[in-house]
Amino acid sequence: MTMTSDQRVWTGLMLVFPVSFLISLPWLKEQPQAVVHLFGGIAATGTVVSSFILAVLKDQNLDEWHRGAARFSNQWGWLAGGGLVAILQGIPAFRHLVSSTTSSIAENAGASDQQILFAFLLGFMVVILAQMLCIVLLNHGWRVWMSREAS
Repeated sequence: MTMTSDQRVWTGLMLVFPVSFLISLPWLKEQPQAVVHLFGGIAATGTVVSSFILAVLKDQNLDEWHRGAARFSNQWGWLAGGGLVAILQGIPAFRHLVSSTTSSIAENAGASDQQILFAFLLGFMVVILAQMLCIVLLNHGWRVWMSREAS
């Protein structure tokens, strides 16, 4: 499938936000916490919104066969991805990669590897819990919407 010009624009925007955040890390290290949080929030929001819009645009061009594949991959991909991160936490090389990458970005010699890995694990758990909450709420909303009486 080829991409339309709208899809190219939203794909570009989806990539510009996180790349600009990563490029600006040296500058952000010197800024107050409020600026870092604001810039990070803008980058995250822009990425999520543009990816949602891109997903809607792509979905409009899909036939039932491709929609079935998308449903299957989305349903099981979230579960497999979350499980993969949990499994990777048990591999020492992965834990070292997380710890060393975080230490180099934060330039915080005071944090131990255990503290960094614990924070990473807590962040991962929050993401999984947020996914679960969204799945439950969207499932309930879909059922209510589809069960309503035609007017």
